[in-house]
Amino acid sequence: MNFVDLSFTKLLGDLPNPPDAIYYFSLSNNNFTGGISLTICNAISLNMLILSHNNLTGNIPQCLGTIPSLQ
Repeated sequence: MNFVDLSFTKLLGDLPNPPDAIYYFSLSNNNFTGGISLTICNAISLNMLILSHNNLTGNIPQCLGTIPSLQ
């Protein structure tokens, strides 16, 4: 699986972690809460990460800046 788009699906709860080999991961416009787990940094193939319009709290993991393909 390399493309997941769960935008506008009214999901709620903790932000799920993407599969390690994911390319596109969009969870925008839902009701996710909590923070971004450090395990998101295992997705080294991640190119697009879209988390806008949720209720996330906490810091953005610094390791996201080291994923070479992330835009």
